[in-house]
Amino acid sequence: MYVRALLFSLIFSAFTFAVTVYAEEDDCLCCSSATFITTSRLNLRPSPSTDGERIALVDVGRAVSVTDVRDGVWFAVIYNGQQGYMYAQHLREQSEYDTENQVEVIFITTSNLNLRPSPDRSGERLALVYAGRRVEVTDLRDGVWFAVNYNGLQGYMYARHLAEPGSHATPGRVEMIEWSVARNIVPRNTPITIIDVRTRVSYQVVSFSHGSHADVFPLTADDTETMRQTFGGSWTWTPRPILVVFDGRTIAASINGMPHGGGANRANNMNGHVCVHFLNSRTHNGNQRHENDHQNAVREAYNTASSW
Repeated sequence: MYVRALLFSLIFSAFTFAVTVYAEEDDCLCCSSATFITTSRLNLRPSPSTDGERIALVDVGRAVSVTDVRDGVWFAVIYNGQQGYMYAQHLREQSEYDTENQVEVIFITTSNLNLRPSPDRSGERLALVYAGRRVEVTDLRDGVWFAVNYNGLQGYMYARHLAEPGSHATPGRVEMIEWSVARNIVPRNTPITIIDVRTRVSYQVVSFSHGSHADVFPLTADDTETMRQTFGGSWTWTPRPILVVFDGRTIAASINGMPHGGGANRANNMNGHVCVHFLNSRTHNGNQRHENDHQNAVREAYNTASSW
């Protein structure tokens, strides 16, 4: 009887030990693998140190298989079939990463944006999305590229030019400055930002002449199309209130939407230039009604944007 009890006790202890070992091994990454996400650009190294030549440079938001957590400083990983080591501080478990970064919110494009198949500029664009369009952001990633859904197309957009409705293209303190002063501080022959006050859509122009007012042309073909869209999709002499933003300053102004005259930039799809007016600037031909329209738009820009 005693022998049978002892034998049973030994068998039970062995079974318990086996289950315990199995459970411990089951929880150990060194015997399995788990998916982690890179939260910054990381070097894949041949050894757990910065001494060796990197095997690959892995971009933000990439999935890697972690096979050994080692000392918690370096993780052994597999990426695209390549084995190596990554600095653990910039790796996040996929479930935790997804919980923190997945969202479903509407953002507005504040300039013309390419929708890309991956979070970089290397791939062919899926679509050109004009400024002021609504896109669904599904993943904030690292804050540099957002995963988005636009008209059924899924891809990535540069986060800098996406903003939540009502908050995009918000300037700093707005100034209303006499043209006699503004003509000496508004940069010439360098890109400056224009914010359309009624839509808060932004685009860039270059000012090349400061006479009775500023003569400008859009910087790129995308900027030309963005500007045209703020005028309802067709060119017109009717002024719109704008803000001119440069070097941390924001000045109330007005812009017409009719290309004319010289100063053409052959690469921007605009034949000619348009006029930007500031407080008490004048037209070339002295058209009083047109000057009044511009001055009213300048004041609208100042009064509206000052309350943003």
